Amino acid sequence: MIALIPAFFRRTILLLLLLNVFTAQAGIKSVELIYDKTEIYKGNNALFALKITKSSGKVHKSTDEYTKYPCTDFTYSISKPVTLTGPSKNHFSLKIPAEFEEKAFQLSIKFSYSSIAKVYKFKIPIYNTADHVKSLRLYMDRSAIYNDAPVPYKIFADLEKNEGMEIQNRKIAFDDIKISVLKGGRFDAMNSKIIPEQSNICDSLLVVRVALRSRPEIYTDEVYTIKKSVQRLSFSGSNGRDGRDGAFYSHGRNGLVGINGHNAKPLTFFMKLEVHPCTQDTVLLLSNNLKGSKSIKLFFPLNTVKISLDANGGNGGNGGTGQDGAYGQNGGSGVGIGGNGGDGGEGGDGGNGGNGGNGAFIKIVFTPETEKYIPTIIVNVDRGLGGNAGRYGRYGKKGLAGSGTHGNGVSGRDGYNGRDGQSGRDGKDGKVEFILYSDYLASTMK
Repeated sequence: MIALIPAFFRRTILLLLLLNVFTAQAGIKSVELIYDKTEIYKGNNALFALKITKSSGKVHKSTDEYTKYPCTDFTYSISKPVTLTGPSKNHFSLKIPAEFEEKAFQLSIKFSYSSIAKVYKFKIPIYNTADHVKSLRLYMDRSAIYNDAPVPYKIFADLEKNEGMEIQNRKIAFDDIKISVLKGGRFDAMNSKIIPEQSNICDSLLVVRVALRSRPEIYTDEVYTIKKSVQRLSFSGSNGRDGRDGAFYSHGRNGLVGINGHNAKPLTFFMKLEVHPCTQDTVLLLSNNLKGSKSIKLFFPLNTVKISLDANGGNGGNGGTGQDGAYGQNGGSGVGIGGNGGDGGEGGDGGNGGNGGNGAFIKIVFTPETEKYIPTIIVNVDRGLGGNAGRYGRYGKKGLAGSGTHGNGVSGRDGYNGRDGQSGRDGKDGKVEFILYSDYLASTMK
C-alpha cells in the first residue's frame, strides 16, 4: 500500500511522524506525581498517578479516560529497598518495607521516544503520622473494670484538621505508643491487656497513661473505677471433663474415660463482728486465716436472712461413646463368580464415667457474740456424682454378596456391638462443724 504512494508523499508522512515523536517529547513542560502524602508510610503500598503539563499549558493525567500519557509509557528507577508494582495504564504502586529506616527515597522516571529521552527525578519523603498527632484518647469499657480481670482497650489519635484514627499498627504503629499503669494495676504487654488490681475490697482507682514515645509531651491520663468483685460463695471442687467419643483418626474406636471430679478443699472460717472498711457499718465477717491459703473475707449485713455457702464435690465426667462399626462393602457383580461381601466393623466400647469428688470438711468458728447468727448459715457439702457410662458403638452391617454369570459370591458377616462403659462412683458427702472459738483454740493446742 505504501509503495503505491508517490515518493513525495511518503517523505512527507515520514517527516510528520518524526515531528510528532519530537513534539511529544519536546512539548512536555513538566511531569508531576499525583499521590496522597499521608499514604507514604512504612509498610504501605502507596498508589501513584502522573500529571503531565505541556508547554502550551494543557494538562494531561494518566487517570484520564483516554489518556495521552499512560504510566506504561515511562520507565522507573527506585532506590532500594522500595519496590515497584505495575505500572498499569493509569497507576503504579511503590511498596515501602516496614523496616525502612530512611526519611525519604528517590524515584526517577524516564520518558523516551526513539533516541530522545528525558529523566524526571523526585525525592519522596516518608510521612510520619506520629509527628502530626495533636492528642491521644484511651477507650476501655468502664462497666468491665473488675479486680484481676484483663481489660481490652483501643487507642485513638486526633490529628491535624480534626482528623481522627484508631491506632491499628498501620500509619501509627503500636510500638509508637507507650502504655503505663500509674495506679491500681499493671500492663500485660505480651497479651496487650490492662489488668486492674485492687489494694482492698472497696472501689479503687485505675489510672492509665497513654503517650507517644517520640513526643512524650503528647499523652493522656485516663481514670477508671475498679468495681468491687462479687463475693465468692462457692468453694466446690470442679467437675471432671467428659471423655471424648471414639474416633479412628485420633485415639481409636473406643470412647475415652471421663475425668474424675475434684474434691472440695477443707476450709475453716472464723465468724466475728467487724466494721466494713468501705461502708463503715458493723457487719458479720467470715474470714479464712489458714496458713498457706489465700485470704478470704466475706462480709454480710447483720440483717441477712440466709447465708448460703457451697463446698460440694465435683461431678465426674461422662464416658465417651464408642464409635459405630463401619459397614462391610458389597461384593462386585459381573462376569464369572460374584465378589464376596465385606465383614461389618466392630463397634467401639464406651468409656467409663469419672468418679465424683468428695464434699469438703468445713469448720466455722464462732464467738459468743456471733453465736446467734449460726441459724442463718447454710453450708452445702454434697458428694459429687459419678459420671455416666459411655454407650457402646453399634456393629457394622455385613456387605452383600455380588452376583455373577457363573454364581454369586458369599455375603460378609455382621460385626459385633461394643460394650457399654461403667458408671463412675459417687463421692462422699462432706461435713460441717460449728465450734466455739475457745474450744477451737483448745483443740489446736493438743
